[in-house]
Amino acid sequence: MEAEKIALLLKEKYPDLNPLTIQFPDLARYVGDLDGIPADTEPNTPLLESIQLAWLEEIADR
Repeated sequence: MEAEKIALLLKEKYPDLNPLTIQFPDLARYVGDLDGIPADTEPNTPLLESIQLAWLEEIADR
């Protein structure tokens, strides 16, 4: 799944969170808790960075 799609799901599920305040282990857990994310998905650091930046862009657009 693309980082942008994951970021949109995170924005919808956690509207009050600021992605810049979330540490990568917590972000990985949030991603794993999303509906539609395969259970065996293990986000790595580059993917988490991409998700975090895409999420930041999503909340900047509101």
